[in-house]
Amino acid sequence: MSIFELEDRTRIAVRGSGTEPKIKYYLFAQRRPKGRKFDSLELERIKSEVREKLDRLWDWVQEDAQSRLSGSQR
Repeated sequence: MSIFELEDRTRIAVRGSGTEPKIKYYLFAQRRPKGRKFDSLELERIKSEVREKLDRLWDWVQEDAQSRLSGSQR
């Protein structure tokens, strides 16, 4: 397994499947409070922001993989 940490501390773990011919990706993001707890409204907003960030990252991973596949089949 290879784990990459981005500037914003988002992490991507990549590993080949041991039983199938595929690669598995795991995406991790977090947002920690500084010295206090998040209130419920703030928590919902943060969850939405993190979800959007991970969705954008996943879209990029898929686009990158597809472009590499297209390039290797020429």
